[in-house]
Amino acid sequence: MIDSEARKDLSQRIRQLVTGRITNDAFDDLVYAPYMAHSDAAVREIATFGSSLYGDLYRYRLKGEHAVDSQTRAAAARCVLFLRSDLEYCWPEPPKYDLLFGIAWAAIYLAIPLAIALFVISLFAALSRDFTSFAIIAACGFSPLAVRWLLMKVSARHFDSLWDSFRAHGDYDVWPFIREEDFEHAQRTLHLLGSVTVED
Repeated sequence: MIDSEARKDLSQRIRQLVTGRITNDAFDDLVYAPYMAHSDAAVREIATFGSSLYGDLYRYRLKGEHAVDSQTRAAAARCVLFLRSDLEYCWPEPPKYDLLFGIAWAAIYLAIPLAIALFVISLFAALSRDFTSFAIIAACGFSPLAVRWLLMKVSARHFDSLWDSFRAHGDYDVWPFIREEDFEHAQRTLHLLGSVTVED
């Protein structure tokens, strides 16, 4: 499904965001509610891309120290170009943080406090001259750290494999276009020869 009006509006919002003409908060207000669950997959995924370009701790513009790099700017320009085209969005749903990933990262964040607690307990055992308990508890204190390291490796590898599978569906270098030929054709058709920009 292609929603031309939503695509036109979002292309303007992406340009305004990346060139620093609107704040991160303004982009959220204008894009998050109407587009993050939109029926046009291009609108939905490009809105998600736009919201990934900033944090939400305070209001700012993507200028100066917050300006995006040239690679991100090029991706934003492709998004604007895609939204102006009449192409269907052909990429599958991008990888999401699944249950395995959530459990792994919850365990990763709990590992350090658990290790610290065990080391503190082992110190109390040492102060009470129970050196056997001290040795056992102190040794156990390293276990959460080892598990943390292992979970970080496994979850990162798992998520990397999901992204590899996603990228294999097309030419990821020209996302949101699925093929480089589509990207080049859109450039020619829309008279944006050469480098695509998001400048005014």
